[in-house]
Amino acid sequence: MSMGSVHGTTSTRETTDWRDQALCREVDPEIMFPESSQTAIDEAKQLCARCPVIDACSEWAITTGEQFGIWGGMDQGQRAKARRERGFTAARTPAACGTESGAKRHRRNGEDPCGSCKEAQLAVWAQRRVRPSRARVAA
Repeated sequence: MSMGSVHGTTSTRETTDWRDQALCREVDPEIMFPESSQTAIDEAKQLCARCPVIDACSEWAITTGEQFGIWGGMDQGQRAKARRERGFTAARTPAACGTESGAKRHRRNGEDPCGSCKEAQLAVWAQRRVRPSRARVAA
């Protein structure tokens, strides 16, 4: 294996993951995932400001759509703004089959809901005491 140099340090690995150099590895993770206290958020951002891999960290958080915590000196709102400015769209997890949302996803895609989605939709309607139209259930 060749020796690689990242941020002035030498590693026996071919490449060094930027996370290995992050200052936040040395602190309690709760510091980087503060509640809504501005003081706690500022403390996390101050740690980032001293970190040698702040640029790689913020880039990773922006491009992957990380939603929680302070990454690269940025909070969730700042990362969302950076994503919008770069033209990224909101990352959404598709609704799972076997759920009411899954049945809606099938319909939005012009598909008939699968069996498990139909069952989930009927269960929701039963809980809400709504009678579905025959046209929707027959599909």
